[in-house]
Amino acid sequence: MINKINKEKKHQEEVNRKLLEDIQAEEDKVNHLNKLKTKLESSLDELEDQIEREKRGRQDLEKQKRKVEGELKVSQNRFKFG
Repeated sequence: MINKINKEKKHQEEVNRKLLEDIQAEEDKVNHLNKLKTKLESSLDELEDQIEREKRGRQDLEKQKRKVEGELKVSQNRFKFG
């Protein structure tokens, strides 16, 4: 009877050890994935900022283009009718 209990105890200890190893492995995976998620979120933020800067730059260029086109028309009209 004692042998059977000791055997069961050893078996349960082995099962518990295995479960703890599995839990640790899963925690390691979760930690790794969280680090990846953080890096990806940071990259996304940087890309979104870059897009916004490029949009503002494009808007500024369009504004300058319209201004130059307007000045060109005025100059052409002055030349034409001047």
